[in-house]
Amino acid sequence: MKKILWIPIAIVVLIVLWLGATWYTGKVIETRLGGTVASLNKTWSEDNSRYQPQIKSLSYERGLLSSHARYALTGSELSSDDAPQFDVTIWHGPFPRSLMPNQFALHAELVPTGTIKMVTGALMAGKSPLIVDASCSYGNHCSGVGNVPAIDYAVDKSFKLAFGGVQSQFDITANSSTDYKGATDIQFLPLSINGQNFGRGQWAITANPLGASHAISWKTDQGESKASLVFALSKPFTAADFEAAKPEEADNLITTLVKSAKVNVSLSRPMLVDIGTRAATLMNPNVDLASAQKEVNTQINAFLSSDPKAKQFLLVQGDAITSDLQYADGKLTLNGQENPELLAQLKQAIAMKMKGF
Repeated sequence: MKKILWIPIAIVVLIVLWLGATWYTGKVIETRLGGTVASLNKTWSEDNSRYQPQIKSLSYERGLLSSHARYALTGSELSSDDAPQFDVTIWHGPFPRSLMPNQFALHAELVPTGTIKMVTGALMAGKSPLIVDASCSYGNHCSGVGNVPAIDYAVDKSFKLAFGGVQSQFDITANSSTDYKGATDIQFLPLSINGQNFGRGQWAITANPLGASHAISWKTDQGESKASLVFALSKPFTAADFEAAKPEEADNLITTLVKSAKVNVSLSRPMLVDIGTRAATLMNPNVDLASAQKEVNTQINAFLSSDPKAKQFLLVQGDAITSDLQYADGKLTLNGQENPELLAQLKQAIAMKMKGF
């Protein structure tokens, strides 16, 4: 009998502990979000960008199990009527919206205003142009998805735009600006204009304090073009470090900081001809398809053979137009040939950036 009496007591204790943990987590989240917003605003205010973005907290209503916040993104180029707002619902841990333990889960939607609202309303039928769902653990690990809705827009029979939207996934663990790792995969779903298929794309990113990689691709039914950037640093380096460096140090900045870097580009000629031809038929529906294909191909050949920059950076290998740039051990090679002149130009560009140009 005594054992049976302990069961409801244990349940009550567990409920009280859960509610207490939820209340405390909600308080911690409010403080951390406020600190994050203040840190971002401080960083942006120190930037010399003419846009001067700032996040303004419009409201924060903390409840026991969840909280609701509203933020506005302001800037020198945005009027108060056009400043987009973010509507955020946050569910407190330790078990936000599921049986999996997490510090919090959130659902955020971009709420357009003014002119932006008119444009997105026409293109996206009033849906939010950006929706993010994420969850974060107690160990500073966050993962989630972000989506831009599909677009189906037509002006009578003269123009029709169909875009499948954007789908993204992200996974980030961040303890500080010099202790983090993250990965993001962004899918650009099929795009068509007036029934002409312009393909789909992907952008994959990974990053940590000692390097990053980017891989971008675009694909049609005639081929796929790709570009990638991979670099490794000799030590963690932040934007603040770059700003603190002296212009006279620019010459050694690459050699001392960058351990290695690779840039690879592979363009599909059939894909370029296909997209160029489809664009030509959009501008002139009466154009002959075979003639348009021939003209686009002629323009590509002329660019590759006559433009000095194209001849320097691009190689033609069958249907592929490629470029390969690599840096390591203080030397830069372009398409397999060492190119000290290009390395000197890059150093000069960095020096000019450091001087504020």
